[in-house]
Amino acid sequence: MSADVRRALDERWPRIRDAARAHLKLIEEGGDPAQRSAARSAAHKLSGSLGMFGRRDASSVARAIEDLLESDLMASGRRELRTLVARLEQMIGADDSSPG
Repeated sequence: MSADVRRALDERWPRIRDAARAHLKLIEEGGDPAQRSAARSAAHKLSGSLGMFGRRDASSVARAIEDLLESDLMASGRRELRTLVARLEQMIGADDSSPG
């Protein structure tokens, strides 16, 4: 990736980070079928946008969340979902500009 493209993406990152946090809120609220559908969509969008912005590790976590939301969440799955969401929140919050 060229330095100019990296700079342009870094300039847009704060806005994308804010949108990512909104998607995480949807994921955390996912309970009934409509909310779970919205949560899956949010996780899918997160995976793509984080990957596009060079946050491959965060994108992988978002994809794992999406995969979990596509399954029937038993108690262990709900615990794993909470763990993954917390990890992704940390990754997004701690990452102000550098990809990772």
